[in-house]
Amino acid sequence: MVLVDSDVFSYFFKEDSRASLYNTDIAGKVVCLSFMSVAELKRWALSRAWGPKNNGHSPAPSGDTP
Repeated sequence: MVLVDSDVFSYFFKEDSRASLYNTDIAGKVVCLSFMSVAELKRWALSRAWGPKNNGHSPAPSGDTP
């Protein structure tokens, strides 16, 4: 298991070239976000009016827990 912050999550989400810097760190691991990172990502999505109707997917994780 590895905890990533919102910056690292956003690199992967946006397919930013900086994501490749973290590939070996997360390979084969369960990737987790802290509740604060989830809140930051949801705030970012809300402030930019992102959602399924705008781009087919939400930039913020669902927040579902097992």
